[in-house]
Amino acid sequence: FRNFIVIMRSLRRQNKFISYSFLENYKDIVFIGLKDEYDDLKKTIKNLEYYDSVDFLELASIIKNSKIFIGNLSLGYALAEGLKVPRLLESAPDFPLVYPNGPKAYDFYFQSHFENLVEKLHNS
Repeated sequence: FRNFIVIMRSLRRQNKFISYSFLENYKDIVFIGLKDEYDDLKKTIKNLEYYDSVDFLELASIIKNSKIFIGNLSLGYALAEGLKVPRLLESAPDFPLVYPNGPKAYDFYFQSHFENLVEKLHNS
């Protein structure tokens, strides 16, 4: 998963201003999370793959080796923040809860911001 974009997006606290559909233009995108969360996002990203982690250690290893981690407030984002991998936090303007800290750590609230950050991290 070293060059993969890894996503974990819970069904709670999704920003309704955001669409993940543009990620279809990227290769090697994998979802690590619950199957129903994957099924929901697969409707938007047709080339999204699913990986069911064996345990939390494997989950952390996948996140650690990802090119970019994208997620909303979830265990996956907490792991990405702790591991300090390149990471994007989906937040909402009316309900910010967590603020990324450190290099290559960003939150996004609007579509153009999201797309620009993915491109920036993917090309770095």
